[in-house]
Amino acid sequence: MSVLDQITTARDPTFSARVMMGYFKVGVTAATEANNTPNHVNRLAYSKLLFKGQDNPRLIAAHVIASQSTIASAIDSAPLSLGSNISDSDLNAACVASYDARANAMV
Repeated sequence: MSVLDQITTARDPTFSARVMMGYFKVGVTAATEANNTPNHVNRLAYSKLLFKGQDNPRLIAAHVIASQSTIASAIDSAPLSLGSNISDSDLNAACVASYDARANAMV
């Protein structure tokens, strides 16, 4: 594992845009979910920040890499791919899995 490889991937414009798209998808869900959904207040507030462009895509990408071992392992196994070896479905699942923690930290 190389933290530098993970940082380079998080800073890659294509990878961070893919992560941001995953977060937007979760944000749309949060914006339209029932009020009694667990953590809804923070999820909704964070979705509003996302939609207004008030979070940094590269920081979100770093958060996803740091918090999701599957994503970090894929980057470590092929660092020159800059995350292109990670399927959209795996990346979206990582975004879903990390969204609440980021929402709680950001609002």
